[in-house]
This record gives sequence, C-alpha cells and structure tokens, in this order.
Amino acid sequence: MAHDKIKIQGSGDSLNSLVLSVDQAVRRFGKTTRKGRVVFTNGCFDLLHPGHVQTLESARALGDVLMIARLLPDVLVKGGDWAGDQIIGREEVEEAGGRVVSIPVVTEYSTTAILQKMRNTGSTESENAASNSPAKS
Repeated sequence: MAHDKIKIQGSGDSLNSLVLSVDQAVRRFGKTTRKGRVVFTNGCFDLLHPGHVQTLESARALGDVLMIARLLPDVLVKGGDWAGDQIIGREEVEEAGGRVVSIPVVTEYSTTAILQKMRNTGSTESENAASNSPAKS
C-alpha cells in the first residue's frame, strides 16, 4: 500500500528516528545498501502499552537499526460499541482511501461486559468474605 510508513530508529539514540515510505526504506536498508543488522517489526500500536514498549526495546537491542512499520489497513474493524469519532486511526484509514466498519457487539462476550462481571464478582466475593470473617479487636 502506498500509504504505509516505516519508522526507523538507529544509532542507539531513542531520539534519532525518522519516518520513511516503504520505497525509501527499501532503498536505504536493502540487502546491498544497508550497514549493520536491521531488525523489523510491525503493528497497529493504536494503544501503546508497557508490553509494546518492552517488546520494542528488546527488538532494538537485537540490531543496529529497528524498523517499525505502522501499516494502515484497507478496512479497520471495531466493535459496534465504539462511536465512530472515537475509533483511533479512523481518520488516517479514511484519508488513505480505506474504510471503517463497525461490527455489532455480542454484548454478553464484550470486553466491557467481561470486565464488569469480573469487577462485580470480585467485589461480591470481597464483601462476602469481609462479612463472614470474625471481627478484629
């Protein structure tokens, strides 16, 4: 896809990075032109969490240059409980000619419903345990 971009991080400096098109990255880091060991990963990274950061840091340590491709999909799919203006990446996908599709949520199995059930179960069990335990003096 012409709109794909690759972020390059090199020289051991976390601030020394640049964004290249796929064609630019191939010209700069192709087998015949690159210097050093190139490490590659990709992903959406719409919600960057500590697990992503640890993975990226570990990947960077494996070579001289870390290439991170942030691919724009042709179709971005989210559950129907997301408001269209709240879908992260929507604007970028649509600007690149892609589309965003909301799929109806199966409410009893949504992440929100599962987390709510866990919270309710946890507080009910905690309250029951507290009421059944002997009073401390």
